Parts: sequence; C-alpha cells; structure tokens
Amino acid sequence: MPSHLGFATDTLGIYNEISSLTGIPVVNALRGKERESMYHLKQNGIVIPDPSFFGFHLVVDIPADLTPVIVDNVIATGLTMNAALGVVQSATPCLLAHDRMAIIPKIVVT
Repeated sequence: MPSHLGFATDTLGIYNEISSLTGIPVVNALRGKERESMYHLKQNGIVIPDPSFFGFHLVVDIPADLTPVIVDNVIATGLTMNAALGVVQSATPCLLAHDRMAIIPKIVVT
C-alpha cells in the first residue's frame, strides 16, 4: 500500500521481511499521488470525496502466476484499502494493525 508520499515507505521493509521468512515474492507495483496523510485529513475534518483522491495505479504488471495481496500497515476507515482494491480487483487485503475496535467484527460464541 502506498503511503501518503505516493509509494510504499516504511512498510516496504515489513513486506520484505515477511518475504524473507515465507519465500513469498514482493511486487511493489502500486503507486498513488502524493497527498496529505489520512491522519491529518481526519484531524482537520476533511472528507475524502471518492477513491480517485488517492490516484492509485499500477507501475508494473502483477505476474499472472501470483495471487496479489495488498498489505496495509494500519486500517481505520478502509478508504485506502478499498481504493487500492478498485485498482487490483483480484487482490486479497491484509492488514497489520487497526486503530479502531469498530472495524473488528464481533465474534459470537454459541
């Protein structure tokens, strides 16, 4: 997942470590436009108009023999992940952290 700078930054190291442990290749294919961070936008009460705000696009093709996984370091609203999934529709989302309990579905034990 690209950061607000438009490309994967700190999280790329996490992905590379996961790759070294699992053998799963990293294809750093998704880019976006440089923008204000979601944290600052939320602090200033700015609402994202639509997914095109992020400017996500592929810069390399994803090999046909790979199942893409979009890894995001944190999910609060799902806006960036949903925008990324709009570009890589066959991808599986993967999150490393969340900042709201509200996004975790309730598990009912019967």
